[in-house]
Amino acid sequence: MRKGLLILSVFVLLALAAAPDAPGQKKQRVNFKPGAVQTTISGKLNNYKDRKVYVVKVRKGQTLNTEQIKSDASTHYVSVEITSPAGKDVSDSDASCNDVKEVGPTVAGDYRITVYECQKADAWRGSFKLRISVK
Repeated sequence: MRKGLLILSVFVLLALAAAPDAPGQKKQRVNFKPGAVQTTISGKLNNYKDRKVYVVKVRKGQTLNTEQIKSDASTHYVSVEITSPAGKDVSDSDASCNDVKEVGPTVAGDYRITVYECQKADAWRGSFKLRISVK
């Protein structure tokens, strides 16, 4: 009985470790209009633990940029992480909320962009807008 429970526990842990995203983090594909090099996405965050995950397909040698679009009425600051097709965090970090990112030159494939509340700002709940460009 113990041996069976131990084996089941190992399988469950392996399955959880292999999962690319936490539960509830559905990836959203970002599509550009024909001929466009940038697009604006919007999303909603409910708390510090909430994350929105977007996927952008790029070609080899391009430059991927992100920048939060802030309105005068909103002080909802976000942070952005960019993960390469190989699963490596390729976003550089600085002392700000890290909403402005540039990755280049890229390798071909899907880059994952994760947006979450800035941990250095006041807590908030609401919507955000992010400009993504690939040149």
